Amino acid sequence: MVDSGSQVSAISSAAVRRLNLPVSPCHGSLFGLSQTPLRRPEGCVVLSLSPLHSSSPVLNTKAVVLPHLTYKLPPVPLPSFIRSSVSHIYMADPEFDKPDSVDLILGVDLLPKIFLGEGGGRKAFEDCNLVLLDSIFGWILMGSIVDSFLGVPPCEASLCVVEELPLVTRTDSNIVLSWLNTPAYKLKIFVANRVSMINDYFPCSIRHYINSVQDPADCASRGIFPRQLPDTTLFWKEPDFLELSEDQWPVENVWKLNLSLLPELKPVNSMMGLVQQENFLIWMDRFSSYVKLVRSFAYVLRFIASIKGEPRQNNFVISGFKL
Repeated sequence: MVDSGSQVSAISSAAVRRLNLPVSPCHGSLFGLSQTPLRRPEGCVVLSLSPLHSSSPVLNTKAVVLPHLTYKLPPVPLPSFIRSSVSHIYMADPEFDKPDSVDLILGVDLLPKIFLGEGGGRKAFEDCNLVLLDSIFGWILMGSIVDSFLGVPPCEASLCVVEELPLVTRTDSNIVLSWLNTPAYKLKIFVANRVSMINDYFPCSIRHYINSVQDPADCASRGIFPRQLPDTTLFWKEPDFLELSEDQWPVENVWKLNLSLLPELKPVNSMMGLVQQENFLIWMDRFSSYVKLVRSFAYVLRFIASIKGEPRQNNFVISGFKL
């Protein structure tokens, strides 16, 4: 197989044993996609390659030895019309259309020497992503296999409903649970800011209490030596009850704190305000007529004057003029 994305050539351990090739030590590491480290090579071999139908040219390269290179290629047998289309040309692999194991990968360092230049050719298949490229070994089929070749129906789905899963948070502190259920304005500034931040990030979370013995975060918050970390199973694994159904979770014995005993509460100062009102006009509300009010007030003034010993009026009736 020719791989334009491989920086090195590779050969399988089975092929090395069949050819009885001498293996020399190999120093270094191999990385795949996204810098994923691969298995350390078993060694490396020196190869001399030439076409089957000709003794030249000869390609010399060094290949790393790996126990397994890739899956069988192609993954499924190719349609018969592809073989019929190339029946008149010489293929580098006579069994190119049948899945088979890969024992040799030729890297990008040999790519310019393998494919023919201006004297070669290129043929593309219609209605598929396969291309024929001429090389020193013969024509090589390259490209991707579409789903129609694999016999896989296209996967179509319509996501009309988005399910929102409940968010469950846990803490081993009853005080923290009480803080989260208390309006932030009643708490001191430091705790109030933290409570507001948690409620902003997790507004609809279901809050539960968890015992410190089963809390993985407790290992880091209380401090742990680095040498103890590998043996701390709780830090690397969630509590065992999370593997059970929710109805089998342990019953939480939560101690509900009285709000007056909760720490970090703002002090509340009580103040009573009194407003003094003059009530001497309240008795006026008892009269529905202004004239009656004035007349009654005149009788009161006359009564007060008579008590003080002032000259008494002979006529007790108060006329309109006197009013």
